[in-house]
Amino acid sequence: MKAQLFTQFFFIRIIIDVLAVVALVRFVYLPIYHKKDFYFAFFILNFLVFVITFLLNKTTAFSGVGTAFGLLAFFTLLRLRTETISMKDTTYLFIVLTLGLINATMTGPYYELVTLNVIIVGLSFTLDKEWFSKSIQTREMELDSLEHIIPEKIPLLIESLRTRTGLDIQRVKIESVDLVKGRATIKIYHY
Repeated sequence: MKAQLFTQFFFIRIIIDVLAVVALVRFVYLPIYHKKDFYFAFFILNFLVFVITFLLNKTTAFSGVGTAFGLLAFFTLLRLRTETISMKDTTYLFIVLTLGLINATMTGPYYELVTLNVIIVGLSFTLDKEWFSKSIQTREMELDSLEHIIPEKIPLLIESLRTRTGLDIQRVKIESVDLVKGRATIKIYHY
């Protein structure tokens, strides 16, 4: 007799998984980063990890924690073959993959699975909010003058940039200097 895939067990777990990913991506990630370009990747990778892991677990090809981390490592390696994404986006990608893995394999009552999902999404929300830890943003700017880029005058440059931009600039880094044109490209770090 064949093992049936579409059971009540499968549907309850996929609903829990989808709700957790929607909560994470729609209500945690999007309001902070305002990037919709990762929606597709987050949802599809989560779904694929869930289905593959669920099928491996169902057919007893799944040999435990080693296989789980192997799958997670495989999907994480895919990220290394694509364009570079930020550390935060990578972290959210890892969380989405982990949710799919946990929801497909965790045994025990459903309230434990739901509680674990709520903890993961809640912790992501709490740790990534500005009121918990101010996140520093970066921007590149071009300066038309080289007079303030010497180390002794950096505090004057920061104060001047704060006044002109209205940003809470914490530090600056000189990226490049064009002595011929008398310009400098700097990176500013601000809250």
